[in-house]
Amino acid sequence: MNKVLFSFIILMLLIPVIANAEIVLDETLIDESNTIKIPYGANFTKNTDFILCVPTDFSVCSSDFEVNYKYTYGAASKTGYFSTLNETFSTYGLEATEPNIYCGIIDGVSTGSVEINASCFNSNNGKTHRDITTVSVYSAENILHKQSTYYYDYYASPGNSILMNIEYLHTGDFSPTYYSFDADIYYTVRDITTGGIIDQAHNYITLDEYSTYWYDWFEIPVDIPVGIIDFIAKETSTGDFLGGTYTIYKARPFYATLTVSETSPKIQELLSIELTNTLHYGAITDVDTTIEYPNGTEIQITLNETNNYKENFTVPKLTGYYSIQSTITHSTGYTYNEYAYFYANPQYSIDITDIRKIYSRGETVSVSAALVNSTAVAPSEAEFTFADPENYKLLTVKNEDTTVENEYRKAYFDIDSDADIGEYRVDIELKDEYDIIYTKSKYFTVTNSTTTTTDLEFSPNSIDLDIDSLDEVKTKITITNEGSAIDGIDIDVKNLTGYVSLDTDDFDETLSAGEDTYFYIVITPDDDMPLGTLTSTIEISTSDKTYELPISLNVLLSSNIVIDVEHNFEILTETQETITIPIENNGTYAIKNITADIEGDLKDYVIGTYTPEIPAGDTEHIEIELDEFEDDGTYTGTINLTINDADYSTTLIVTVFDDFADDIEYLNALRLSLHQTILTLQQEGTYIGDVEESLESLQASINELDSLYASEKYLEAKDLLDTLQTEADEIETSVTVLQAASTPEDNSDTEESIENYCGDGFCDLGESCDCSDCRYEEQCEEIPSSGSSNTFIIIFVVLLVIVGGVVIATSIVPDDWDEKDKNQ
Repeated sequence: MNKVLFSFIILMLLIPVIANAEIVLDETLIDESNTIKIPYGANFTKNTDFILCVPTDFSVCSSDFEVNYKYTYGAASKTGYFSTLNETFSTYGLEATEPNIYCGIIDGVSTGSVEINASCFNSNNGKTHRDITTVSVYSAENILHKQSTYYYDYYASPGNSILMNIEYLHTGDFSPTYYSFDADIYYTVRDITTGGIIDQAHNYITLDEYSTYWYDWFEIPVDIPVGIIDFIAKETSTGDFLGGTYTIYKARPFYATLTVSETSPKIQELLSIELTNTLHYGAITDVDTTIEYPNGTEIQITLNETNNYKENFTVPKLTGYYSIQSTITHSTGYTYNEYAYFYANPQYSIDITDIRKIYSRGETVSVSAALVNSTAVAPSEAEFTFADPENYKLLTVKNEDTTVENEYRKAYFDIDSDADIGEYRVDIELKDEYDIIYTKSKYFTVTNSTTTTTDLEFSPNSIDLDIDSLDEVKTKITITNEGSAIDGIDIDVKNLTGYVSLDTDDFDETLSAGEDTYFYIVITPDDDMPLGTLTSTIEISTSDKTYELPISLNVLLSSNIVIDVEHNFEILTETQETITIPIENNGTYAIKNITADIEGDLKDYVIGTYTPEIPAGDTEHIEIELDEFEDDGTYTGTINLTINDADYSTTLIVTVFDDFADDIEYLNALRLSLHQTILTLQQEGTYIGDVEESLESLQASINELDSLYASEKYLEAKDLLDTLQTEADEIETSVTVLQAASTPEDNSDTEESIENYCGDGFCDLGESCDCSDCRYEEQCEEIPSSGSSNTFIIIFVVLLVIVGGVVIATSIVPDDWDEKDKNQ
């Protein structure tokens, strides 16, 4: 009884647990609409793998996230698990940006279906949520596979292209010896971190027993350096699926260069070795750097992030080639070897002096040698060995038997009076402070004492210059007499004398054996000298021999044209004008031939064109003579220039104005008339206010107007004329009001004469033409006055009616002024 009761109690306690273990079908866990099938649509070749990915949403759960699958094909099936994008492709060094996408790489067999089961545990309700979806997959009997992985694995950097390649092998109903059909190749490129499509394309090919390969180039996106490319093939005529495959492309994750600060250093010199990495994605995990010496010894140096991949290295006391190798390992597992090399040179070189090329029997040979570099002459131990033409050693001078002058070791050798005639040799050995031995040989000829032999050496022995400026170039030529004494040397320039000359002010025409002298070759470029390579020869002659010193001039002079892109001109109708276009040549080569062709409205008005020659550094003008324009307006054209085989163009804008000189004269005559009236009013005692100042300002502006017109600045002149005509109207109105107000009711009295004077700023009646006030000769001869028939008739009726404090003034403007206004 007690056992039954106990069992009942246990059962009652387990009922809530069993209830809480209930499985809830939750269709929100898997997004069936965005299932990813790779190859595209999971159309795979039989017995090859394929990939399925599904987006999930496990937000309702707190733990036990799981996605598994069951792949059924015919009567068989296989199961497995999906993992996140990052876990599926973690070997490629990129973090997935879509962590809720789960993928599975499934070993495909044949057509079937894949049941995907997603589940998770919800701790809030104690229930397991589950979602199930089924995906169909299709396979083909034929084989579509990657021909090579060479181009997919770290072949190119992001932004560069890789070669996609697949091979089609038939295993179906086609004849094994011959088949031919058209096929469509589709490929899809996916972002490995999201599974999303970034590119799709379709290509048409013909497949037969000879053509089974397909190629195309694909540019790796800079921001997607690792991705998936899947391929499928269909027969064009039937649409039958022929096979599918996929590959994972991986761009080169970094680019590295290994450099050494000096590729030809001397021993004991300090070098800087630097590794530069351009990282595209992932991280550099290791750098292993080795230096191999010329004798095979290897040492390790450290190049890593701690020292910014840079290390100093002192070249050992060992000459020869050194090899540096850096092995760089990336987080993807990709490794790359980068190399650098340098050659270690001795610290010094041997400098030999004193010895000549030719000696006579009975003379003494002296030879000096030292170890030198660019900054110093080093102490050394020396040994000199002299040998005859038969290579027989005649004399060895040990270090202790030499003399020292400025660190140069000197040895002597006496030539016997009956010595063999021929070529002798001295072998020189010098040892530096590092016990490195330097060797060098020097040859000299022994002749019969009665023989005079000329042997000159030139330094330099040729001249090769680039002429890219007009600056004079002087080159010093040193002549050393390696033979017998010379009592006369002649130097002459054989050609290009217009550009090549000699400076022999310090040249010595006589030389003893072993002596030297010098002269200068002077190159004087000209801006019209031929371009390209010019050659000349300096001939040096002695009594028994002639030498030639070649000169090569690579003439690189060039003109450089400066011309404005637009030129504006202002001219008058019914006049022939010549317009000019400035062209500056600020280069080094003269402009000889300019051809000009004019297009546009202006072409019909061009009478002639003059094109100048333009020396380097000068500015000249192209002159274009234009025929008369009948109508005012704006005319445009383009002048196309060919200058020294280069093309240029500039726009010409010609604004044509009707001549308005008469309007200017009319305005000035009005100003004179108004001034005469003002003088009369002042004589009568009328207060004229600021009218006189306005007239003076008008006169100054008319002076400016005359200047603009004379300078052919017609647009500015026309605008100013319009303004001044308005000002003149206003002044005339003021003067007429003053005149009417001062007129007595009985005007029969004789007007008193008005005395004008030179220097009042106005050219008045009666003033001499010599007066500075009179700007034009005709004005001082024919000045309009208020009483003559040439004066403008001004009728002004003033009615002063004081009604309620209002004054009404009415003015009648002369007829000829109205006509002038109409013509404006």
